[in-house]
Amino acid sequence: GTIKGGNLARAANVQQTATEVVPPRRGSLLDRRGIELAVSEPASDVSVTPYLVKDPAGAAVRLAPLLGRPAAELTTAITRRDTGFVYLERELPADRAEKVRALRIDGVALAPSEHRQYPRKWLAAQVLGVVGTDGEGLSGIELERDRQLTGAAGLRRSVRDARGDDLEVRD
Repeated sequence: GTIKGGNLARAANVQQTATEVVPPRRGSLLDRRGIELAVSEPASDVSVTPYLVKDPAGAAVRLAPLLGRPAAELTTAITRRDTGFVYLERELPADRAEKVRALRIDGVALAPSEHRQYPRKWLAAQVLGVVGTDGEGLSGIELERDRQLTGAAGLRRSVRDARGDDLEVRD
Protein backbone atom coordinates (compact mmCIF):
# COMPACT_ATOMS: atom_id res chain seq x y z
CA GLY A 1 0.00 0.00 0.00
CA THR A 2 0.88 3.61 -0.42
CA ILE A 3 1.53 5.79 2.63
CA LYS A 4 0.30 9.35 2.41
CA GLY A 5 2.79 11.63 4.14
CA GLY A 6 0.41 14.59 4.39
CA ASN A 7 -2.17 12.56 6.33
CA LEU A 8 0.46 11.23 8.72
CA ALA A 9 1.89 14.71 9.28
CA ARG A 10 -1.60 16.05 10.08
CA ALA A 11 -2.25 13.15 12.48
CA ALA A 12 1.09 13.76 14.24
CA ASN A 13 0.34 17.47 14.53
CA VAL A 14 -3.07 16.78 16.12
CA GLN A 15 -1.53 14.38 18.64
CA GLN A 16 1.29 16.74 19.64
CA THR A 17 -0.54 20.07 19.76
CA ALA A 18 -2.67 20.97 22.78
CA THR A 19 -4.79 24.08 23.17
CA GLU A 20 -5.67 25.22 26.67
CA VAL A 21 -8.07 27.98 27.67
CA VAL A 22 -6.31 30.52 29.86
CA PRO A 23 -8.69 32.38 32.15
CA PRO A 24 -8.44 36.17 32.16
CA ARG A 25 -6.64 37.95 34.99
CA ARG A 26 -9.11 39.86 37.13
CA GLY A 27 -8.38 43.58 37.31
CA SER A 28 -6.96 45.19 40.44
CA LEU A 29 -8.87 47.57 42.71
CA LEU A 30 -6.87 50.65 43.72
CA ASP A 31 -7.57 53.56 46.01
CA ARG A 32 -7.38 57.11 44.66
CA ARG A 33 -3.62 57.23 45.34
CA GLY A 34 -2.99 54.03 43.38
CA ILE A 35 -2.50 51.78 46.41
CA GLU A 36 -3.62 48.23 45.68
CA LEU A 37 -6.65 47.09 47.66
CA ALA A 38 -7.42 43.91 45.68
CA VAL A 39 -5.06 42.08 43.30
CA SER A 40 -4.99 38.74 41.51
CA GLU A 41 -1.95 36.50 41.42
CA PRO A 42 -1.35 33.50 39.12
CA ALA A 43 -2.35 30.16 40.60
CA SER A 44 -3.44 26.69 39.49
CA ASP A 45 -6.29 24.35 40.31
CA VAL A 46 -4.90 20.86 40.97
CA SER A 47 -7.13 17.94 40.02
CA VAL A 48 -6.79 14.20 39.69
CA THR A 49 -8.27 11.52 37.46
CA PRO A 50 -8.27 8.71 40.06
CA TYR A 51 -8.08 5.71 37.71
CA LEU A 52 -4.92 7.08 36.04
CA VAL A 53 -2.85 7.24 39.26
CA LYS A 54 -0.73 4.07 39.45
CA ASP A 55 0.50 4.53 43.06
CA PRO A 56 -2.13 6.56 44.99
CA ALA A 57 -0.41 6.34 48.38
CA GLY A 58 2.98 7.30 46.93
CA ALA A 59 1.43 10.18 44.98
CA ALA A 60 -0.31 11.42 48.14
CA VAL A 61 2.94 11.39 50.14
CA ARG A 62 4.69 13.42 47.39
CA LEU A 63 1.80 15.90 47.04
CA ALA A 64 1.00 16.40 50.75
CA PRO A 65 3.76 18.94 51.59
CA LEU A 66 3.04 20.99 48.44
CA LEU A 67 -0.73 21.06 48.98
CA GLY A 68 -0.53 21.48 52.76
CA ARG A 69 -2.87 18.56 53.37
CA PRO A 70 -2.36 15.21 55.14
CA ALA A 71 -1.28 12.34 52.87
CA ALA A 72 -4.13 10.14 54.22
CA GLU A 73 -6.70 12.75 53.16
CA LEU A 74 -5.17 12.97 49.68
CA THR A 75 -5.05 9.17 49.36
CA THR A 76 -8.80 9.07 50.06
CA ALA A 77 -9.43 11.63 47.30
CA ILE A 78 -7.08 9.95 44.82
CA THR A 79 -8.65 6.51 45.31
CA ARG A 80 -12.27 7.59 44.76
CA ARG A 81 -13.98 5.27 42.29
CA ASP A 82 -17.32 7.11 42.03
CA THR A 83 -15.91 9.84 39.80
CA GLY A 84 -13.29 10.46 37.15
CA PHE A 85 -12.41 13.94 38.40
CA VAL A 86 -11.53 15.27 41.88
CA TYR A 87 -10.13 18.67 42.86
CA LEU A 88 -7.19 18.26 45.23
CA GLU A 89 -6.58 22.01 45.65
CA ARG A 90 -8.02 25.20 44.21
CA GLU A 91 -5.98 28.38 43.69
CA LEU A 92 -2.59 26.87 44.55
CA PRO A 93 0.06 29.65 44.30
CA ALA A 94 2.16 29.49 41.13
CA ASP A 95 5.45 28.59 42.85
CA ARG A 96 3.94 25.51 44.54
CA ALA A 97 1.97 24.62 41.39
CA GLU A 98 5.23 24.42 39.43
CA LYS A 99 6.61 22.01 42.04
CA VAL A 100 3.48 19.84 41.65
CA ARG A 101 3.94 19.90 37.85
CA ALA A 102 7.60 18.87 38.27
CA LEU A 103 6.50 15.70 40.12
CA ARG A 104 5.03 14.44 36.80
CA ILE A 105 2.44 12.19 38.45
CA ASP A 106 0.21 10.48 35.88
CA GLY A 107 -3.42 11.48 36.46
CA VAL A 108 -2.63 14.75 38.27
CA ALA A 109 -3.45 17.85 36.21
CA LEU A 110 -3.05 21.59 36.71
CA ALA A 111 -5.36 24.21 35.23
CA PRO A 112 -4.55 27.92 35.24
CA SER A 113 -6.49 29.99 37.75
CA GLU A 114 -5.78 32.94 40.02
CA HIS A 115 -5.81 33.79 43.70
CA ARG A 116 -7.45 37.05 44.81
CA GLN A 117 -5.57 38.87 47.56
CA TYR A 118 -6.41 41.90 49.65
CA PRO A 119 -3.02 43.42 50.65
CA ARG A 120 -4.59 45.83 53.17
CA LYS A 121 -6.33 42.90 54.91
CA TRP A 122 -9.64 44.09 56.38
CA LEU A 123 -9.45 47.71 55.18
CA ALA A 124 -12.79 48.48 53.44
CA ALA A 125 -13.57 44.74 53.32
CA GLN A 126 -17.35 45.18 53.24
CA VAL A 127 -17.08 47.79 50.47
CA LEU A 128 -14.59 45.78 48.37
CA GLY A 129 -16.55 42.53 48.75
CA VAL A 130 -15.28 39.09 47.80
CA VAL A 131 -14.62 36.91 44.76
CA GLY A 132 -15.84 33.30 44.53
CA THR A 133 -13.74 30.25 43.75
CA ASP A 134 -14.54 30.53 40.05
CA GLY A 135 -13.37 34.17 39.94
CA GLU A 136 -16.74 35.93 39.91
CA GLY A 137 -17.61 38.87 42.15
CA LEU A 138 -19.97 37.82 44.95
CA SER A 139 -20.46 41.06 46.88
CA GLY A 140 -19.43 44.72 47.15
CA ILE A 141 -17.43 46.40 44.37
CA GLU A 142 -16.22 42.96 43.24
CA LEU A 143 -19.85 42.15 42.32
CA GLU A 144 -20.97 45.63 41.26
CA ARG A 145 -18.06 46.04 38.81
CA ASP A 146 -17.69 42.36 37.88
CA ARG A 147 -17.97 43.02 34.13
CA GLN A 148 -15.22 45.67 34.20
CA LEU A 149 -12.93 43.56 36.41
CA THR A 150 -13.29 40.38 34.34
CA GLY A 151 -11.21 40.19 31.17
CA ALA A 152 -11.54 37.90 28.17
CA ALA A 153 -10.18 34.35 28.21
CA GLY A 154 -7.19 33.58 25.99
CA LEU A 155 -5.80 30.45 24.39
CA ARG A 156 -2.40 28.87 24.90
CA ARG A 157 -1.21 26.43 22.28
CA SER A 158 1.65 24.11 23.11
CA VAL A 159 3.52 21.57 21.03
CA ARG A 160 4.48 18.48 22.98
CA ASP A 161 6.84 15.59 22.38
CA ALA A 162 5.81 11.93 22.65
CA ARG A 163 6.22 12.01 26.47
CA GLY A 164 3.93 15.05 26.80
CA ASP A 165 6.68 17.56 27.61
CA ASP A 166 6.17 21.06 26.18
CA LEU A 167 8.54 21.80 23.31
CA GLU A 168 7.07 25.20 22.45
CA VAL A 169 4.36 27.38 23.94
CA ARG A 170 2.54 29.96 21.83
CA ASP A 171 0.39 32.49 23.72
